[in-house]
Amino acid sequence: MNNSPCFSTVLDNELVKANFDLDQVIDCVEQTWRWHGEGKVVMPPKVTTDMTSMGVAGWFNSMPSYIQPLDCAGAKI
Repeated sequence: MNNSPCFSTVLDNELVKANFDLDQVIDCVEQTWRWHGEGKVVMPPKVTTDMTSMGVAGWFNSMPSYIQPLDCAGAKI
């Protein structure tokens, strides 16, 4: 593992459209699925936090992953 600084980035639709074209996105997704098939991606099943049993009308999901060839981790929340 390297000693790169940690940072957070929130990607919304406008940011993606402004910085990537569709071909780049497709290439990235295809490469990531190849790495996943080669066992180079850790992507556990999504975790759902359901708060309805505590009287809260809500829930949220967390979808963490790590891509070894990029030495990059992230989560969709």
